[in-house]
Amino acid sequence: MTYKDFIQQLQEQTSALSYEKGLAMAILLCRKLLPDYQAFSATPGWGDPRVLEEAIQCCEAARAGVVNKEGIDPLFERLYRVTPDTEDFGDYDGSYGLNAAAALLHALKYVKGKDPTAIYAICTLYTDTTDVKLHEMDIEDEKEIENHPLMQEAWRLVLELSSEH
Repeated sequence: MTYKDFIQQLQEQTSALSYEKGLAMAILLCRKLLPDYQAFSATPGWGDPRVLEEAIQCCEAARAGVVNKEGIDPLFERLYRVTPDTEDFGDYDGSYGLNAAAALLHALKYVKGKDPTAIYAICTLYTDTTDVKLHEMDIEDEKEIENHPLMQEAWRLVLELSSEH
């Protein structure tokens, strides 16, 4: 599968997802990205993984049918404040931290507005993290990245999760 094929299929599938399945997918992918933020935060001593954990708990509560819409905006602002900027943290860890926090920002937007483009964004942040990890391993060739088992597994996972079947 090529990146272009993956993106096309992902757009189609995420636009057709039920809210419940999209939310479950968002939670799972954000949980998978959380350790990357935790590792990022430990290195420069910047950020707060507890805010990301609180955002995940907010999404889990929404999945259980408890949505505190008044609490989402303040949590979003707190999460935004602990989202690293690549200009300040330009290393690989900074990219991992950014992707994990940004995925949760999109997850909170999804809880609040049920916009399926947020799920698409979470999926691309998840696969972008895999891309960065491959670059960190000095794999630079686009075809080699597309065909690498880690990238193929990341694509397979998000396409499987975003399938309504």
